[in-house]
Amino acid sequence: MPSEPPSKKRKTLKTSLDFDIPEVHAAYVEWAIARGIEIHGVTPAVLPGRGVGLLAKEKIKKNAVLFFVPEKAMIKPEMAVLRKHKLNKLSSQAQLAAYLTLECKNHSSTYVASRSAWPTPEDFSACMLAWSPKDDLEDVLRKWAPPSVQKPLDRMLSDLERDIESAKHMHASDDETFERDFLYHWMLVNTRSFHWKPQGVSQGAMIMNPALDYMNHCPNGRGCEVTMSPQGYELRANRDYEPGEEILATYGAHSNDKLLVHYGFILPDGSLDDDEIRLDHVLLPRLTESQQSALQDVGFLGGYALLPSSGELCFKTQVAVRSVLLTANEWEHFMGSGEDLADDKESEVLDWLKPSLESYVEEAKEAIAALKPLSEEKTGDLANKLKLLQARWEQIRSALDNFLA
Repeated sequence: MPSEPPSKKRKTLKTSLDFDIPEVHAAYVEWAIARGIEIHGVTPAVLPGRGVGLLAKEKIKKNAVLFFVPEKAMIKPEMAVLRKHKLNKLSSQAQLAAYLTLECKNHSSTYVASRSAWPTPEDFSACMLAWSPKDDLEDVLRKWAPPSVQKPLDRMLSDLERDIESAKHMHASDDETFERDFLYHWMLVNTRSFHWKPQGVSQGAMIMNPALDYMNHCPNGRGCEVTMSPQGYELRANRDYEPGEEILATYGAHSNDKLLVHYGFILPDGSLDDDEIRLDHVLLPRLTESQQSALQDVGFLGGYALLPSSGELCFKTQVAVRSVLLTANEWEHFMGSGEDLADDKESEVLDWLKPSLESYVEEAKEAIAALKPLSEEKTGDLANKLKLLQARWEQIRSALDNFLA
């Protein structure tokens, strides 16, 4: 979410509904409109304790177009610039990050005005696990992160390290400054970009949609719909809105593990239909090599989860446990139909899995017990991140307890 350093006093503008709109964000919206972006009935506004979001400033009818971002108004890398600096072979995310790094060093660039409305490095440092001092990351955060957070975090760190190394020749004379600036823009792209590749377009790219990126996340299917066409991106109202209501859209069908790693926040219990409690680290060790091989052959190895919204095990988990309990014919029948061939094996599945889930509950209890005093002992960004990890562990424990009850 766009925000400003808390140490700076905000200059604000007031709308007719007295929305608190920092001047930098009002200017950003004006800049977006000047680029050709159409904005109808909505405005950015400060949300107490949550940064900045997008609110309805008037009554809005269902299906009304709230935003239209034509291709010419998108922030996307210019391939001529990338080729000039030998950056055109980078990943799509790194291309946009490198382009913005170069552009924002030019004080006459059109994007300089935009940067004042973007999150600051301090904003990212406060919540993004990957933006942490090495000692904090290796000795504390990775140690206490749930296994389901460690895996996407490791993948993200690997991608970041690869992209930094690939782009280092941009500013070889000042590696420290380059790495800091590139890291900032890489995180910016990671948290605010869209994938632009409409039907009929051969070359896709990561892009940013000015002002549309004020939208905060909601679970899949609960917010407004963002659609892509060869003409651009469009946002339509999913229902009627009253003035002052927040306009939300989904960033994707993401669990809280992914939201934590990629965006630096989690949604509270009960508000996220897409959440899942991953079970790989307690289930896979109990499967023999031959069972794992059989699951691999049919595409069911790994990705096991408990779904808190429904209180059920995902189908892949059901298949994996039945690979232990059933004959080959019974197992193949279940995979094809979702039904047991003879008697319902649900109770046997739960009995087999129960010790693993109880072990996971104990793991969660131990982590919570350690994280609470640790987060109180630490200060600043590290304390904030430890509290996020503790909150995630508490969600995991709650979901497991409810399932086992």
